[in-house]
Amino acid sequence: MRIIRIGLTLLCLASLMACTINTMYNARKYYNSAKNRPLNTNGRPNNQAIEEYTKTIKKCGIIITERKKSAQMDDALFLMAKALYYKGNSAFQAKDQFENLILGFPKSPFVAESHIFVAKILWEINQPKDARKRLDEFVRNPRFLKDHPQALLLLTDFAIRDKDYTRAQYWLGKIIKDYPKTKEFSAAYFLFGKNYYEQKDYNASLEAFEKMQGNRGIDKTLKLDTKYYIGLNELELGKLDQAYRTTSSLLRAETRPEKIPPLKLLKARILFAKGENTEAIKEIEDINKTYARTESSASALYYLAEYQYYKAGNPTTAIANYNRVRSEFPASLFGTIAQNKATAIGKVMPNVNLNIETGLKAYLDYHYLASESYLSQLALPDSAIITYRKVISQRDVMAAKRDSLQIVIEGLTATLDSLRIASLAYKPDPVVEADADSLIITQPDTIGNNEAIILDSLVTEIDSLSVPPVEPKEEYNIAEQEEFAISDVPDSLSAIAYVSTEVDTVFAEADSLQFANEDSPDTLEPPELDIEDSTDEPKDIKPAIDPIIAGQIAQQEALLKRIESQKGKLDEIVKQFDTEIVPFCLFAVGNVLYENYPDSGENAETYTYMQANYANNKYTNALKAVQMGQPVRLIDPFEESQEARLDSLFGMIETQPDSAVAGLEAMRESPFSRLKLAANFRLGWYYCFEAPDTTYAKQYLKAVLEDTNAGEYATLTRRFFDGRKYLLWDKVVIDSLAIADSLIVADSLGLAEPTTVLPDTLLIQSPEPEEADIPIAQPDIDIPEPVIPEPSPIIKEEDTPLE
Repeated sequence: MRIIRIGLTLLCLASLMACTINTMYNARKYYNSAKNRPLNTNGRPNNQAIEEYTKTIKKCGIIITERKKSAQMDDALFLMAKALYYKGNSAFQAKDQFENLILGFPKSPFVAESHIFVAKILWEINQPKDARKRLDEFVRNPRFLKDHPQALLLLTDFAIRDKDYTRAQYWLGKIIKDYPKTKEFSAAYFLFGKNYYEQKDYNASLEAFEKMQGNRGIDKTLKLDTKYYIGLNELELGKLDQAYRTTSSLLRAETRPEKIPPLKLLKARILFAKGENTEAIKEIEDINKTYARTESSASALYYLAEYQYYKAGNPTTAIANYNRVRSEFPASLFGTIAQNKATAIGKVMPNVNLNIETGLKAYLDYHYLASESYLSQLALPDSAIITYRKVISQRDVMAAKRDSLQIVIEGLTATLDSLRIASLAYKPDPVVEADADSLIITQPDTIGNNEAIILDSLVTEIDSLSVPPVEPKEEYNIAEQEEFAISDVPDSLSAIAYVSTEVDTVFAEADSLQFANEDSPDTLEPPELDIEDSTDEPKDIKPAIDPIIAGQIAQQEALLKRIESQKGKLDEIVKQFDTEIVPFCLFAVGNVLYENYPDSGENAETYTYMQANYANNKYTNALKAVQMGQPVRLIDPFEESQEARLDSLFGMIETQPDSAVAGLEAMRESPFSRLKLAANFRLGWYYCFEAPDTTYAKQYLKAVLEDTNAGEYATLTRRFFDGRKYLLWDKVVIDSLAIADSLIVADSLGLAEPTTVLPDTLLIQSPEPEEADIPIAQPDIDIPEPVIPEPSPIIKEEDTPLE
């Protein structure tokens, strides 16, 4: 019976082991099948492969959960972690399983490879520092010496992605030198050539790949990848026929589906470079149709947009295709670049609504942004230079327009002078004589002798002053204008004005006589007339002016005023061009030339021109710094000198306080607000802590607090002064400055000056103390002599403002 029991137990154990072995066998079978399936055109596993990876994970999960003491536990855990990683959407779960293997089975043969997988996952989840740290520790551990080449190869790949080509070259050299008989040796040679390609050293890259192509020890897939990079280098070097032959033969030999789209894209690029644009566009359309939503289709749209903008000159279509790159494949390497280029092209599109006279700032902003777009995004330095020079040329256009307006103004002024002279020669029609005669005839009985005499004298005077009437539309030339003597004009005008006035007066008097008593004409008192003064022109009477000429004068004056206003604006614009815009544009042109064409004669000419025409300008100084390879600082030379002066005054305040204070007082009148602010703060600080006179310090501290741009100065000032009174001062500040509290207290109490001799700066006449909000009660202290109290560690807050 015992024998039977032992046999049954062994049979059960054998069956259990067989089940475990069979489960592990099936898991490996599913994993290998999925791994051998080609990737789709997007570089990811297809649906069948994902299904088989899922089956692998389930089989391994059975072993891990149900047979925890199995000898194949670490095998199942490692296989499940790899299946999760290659499945493509479970990176974090895969990382956890690799970490569990490393911690739970430290002696497992899969630990070294698990470290490498964890480093890959860390890089993919955007933790590059942790990934590099993990590999750095790995290659320093002698326990994993056999796996060091694989880790070094991964470090090389990380360095190339980071564009740290020097470090990549170092790791590659280490593999080639120290591990020549490993399988990573060939891969290192491949990355060696790829590293040169990423550095745009296409000759060195082509040489490395051609050398590698001749080796017999590399596998077929690596040879195909090598040939692809040979075609890329030939394209970049302009060997278009060779590149086309290389790519065509590679398309016939390549069997991996994920490699076909990049090869077709390379062929389209070569066709664009050869000028066979129709064939190239067909290849692009085929890629977008056959391999849609892939990295290659997004790259194809990018290169199509490049052709449309740079060669076909169709910016609108180019913008549309640039914008499609990111929507085609969000993770595309060209996604951000294409978006930036689309934005930049939009900024450089012509804008016909710009007008310098009405919108100078908008005009400048548009052209400056366009130039920046040409430089930073579109890589067109020549276009940027042309744009800056277009702005410079507008200075002469504005100056010519201003000069033309000046000529118009002079012509209008001459016309106005002619019209005014013509208006002086105007005399109204002589209708006064007939009115006067009819008045005399119709009123023979009601007018006395004196009135009759006045009317007769007026008629005689009008007859003597009568001249031919002036036609309103008659044009006067200068010769005709000179016939009117200037000395005669006022007398004639006075006579005409006086006659008109006297006639009106007589008419009024004649009308009033009708209502007078006819039986007593003698009762009317004759008017008193001063014959000598009768020829003087009344002050409130203006000479008569032809209404047509007056309208012309008003119209011309309005036109003149409008044109003078327009010319004034042009004067301001030209001045701004001369002082700011042209120097800046010349500096920008010089900077672009220095960065892109440092040895060109145009670069030297620009710098020489600025020195000759804008010798003492901040942009000339900045361009000089650029040419000399020094840091550039755009600051007005006068402001820079004032800044240096302020720095020297700060340094003098301890050794020469009188001179420093006088200089800081002068600096308070500086046209530069930041220097004025610094001077006010330093004077306030000085009179608070170094030569204590808190009353005198108030004016400076208030000026600091009133400045809206005081910033840190205001923050520091409010620590001890709030604008009205002094606050509880920080003990650290007091101790660091060793302030004598007794001086401040004595000053605030209005006591006599202590016997200690103070610096000369205290002899400066202080302004009248401000009226305090709360009057300070003077203490009734009988002190025969000034006594300086012992300094206290902290100055207490004053109840009332210090005077």
